[in-house]
Amino acid sequence: MSDKKFRLGRKKFFKDINRYLFRVVAIKDFGDVKKGDVGGWIEKESNLSQFGDAWVYGNAKVYGNTMVYGNAKVYGNAMIYGNTMIYGNARVYGDARVYGNAWVYGDAWVYGDAWVYGIARVSGDARVHGNAKVYGNTKVYGNAWVYGNAKVHGNAKVYDNASVSGNASVYGDARVSGNARVYGNAKVCEEQWVNTGYVNKSLTSKKYSFIAQIGIMPKKEGNILYKKVYKIKKGVYRSVYDENFMYKDGEISRVKNPDKARIGCSTGIHLSRLLYWGEGDTWIACEFDWKDVITVQQGKVRVEKCKVLGEVKLI
Repeated sequence: MSDKKFRLGRKKFFKDINRYLFRVVAIKDFGDVKKGDVGGWIEKESNLSQFGDAWVYGNAKVYGNTMVYGNAKVYGNAMIYGNTMIYGNARVYGDARVYGNAWVYGDAWVYGDAWVYGIARVSGDARVHGNAKVYGNTKVYGNAWVYGNAKVHGNAKVYDNASVSGNASVYGDARVSGNARVYGNAKVCEEQWVNTGYVNKSLTSKKYSFIAQIGIMPKKEGNILYKKVYKIKKGVYRSVYDENFMYKDGEISRVKNPDKARIGCSTGIHLSRLLYWGEGDTWIACEFDWKDVITVQQGKVRVEKCKVLGEVKLI
């Protein structure tokens, strides 16, 4: 007895995509599909798994080397093609398009007039809808939402509970995470990592970028942020990345000839929120003046000099 759940039914030529597709017809009950139900259109049997509850409904079209499997559902007027993979509990519907080498999986939904393409990945409980475009090497995951006319592309990542909407663009190596909201005509790009607050304009202003990435209002003098180091002895610490660079309680640490470019990982002293850092065994608090800030990238501040206030112990 065959374990197959569907057969290829009526064949039809579609001028808009210049190829023949077949209706899928269920040959047994599974999920919410009953034996005899007529589904959507696929080009070949390998486009839809014969296992699990995955199904193509209505006027949806699946073709090329696409695979729909697991418990995924494709319906409405959705079009899935190229080398894409739709799986897990994913949903693609409305007039959405997923193509290229994109993957949609987990509990993610792509719907409305949204397009996901390139080698983009949409996963977790993420939602991409409206007229949104997600493409390139982008990753949208967690509980993130991308909608409206928003575009997320390049190597950008949108995750946690973040959202990108309106006419906003997130691209380059940018990250939007936490509970951040990027909307309006905002552009988040380069190495800007936004993880808090509301961003509704481009992060071209160093001050605005500081607020968006660090989550606090900068002061002319006396700003305090943190870094992680290796403790040598009481009040003396060594840089994680330069074993010859030392920090001492109460003293000014200064970098000679720092790189003034808007690049996150370059010469300078890097400071951020307390739990930003990974390597090292000790946190220290550092005070800096706004005039000494070179750039704000990757969720951290790069400064020319700072005063070491001392060790910070986590309770």
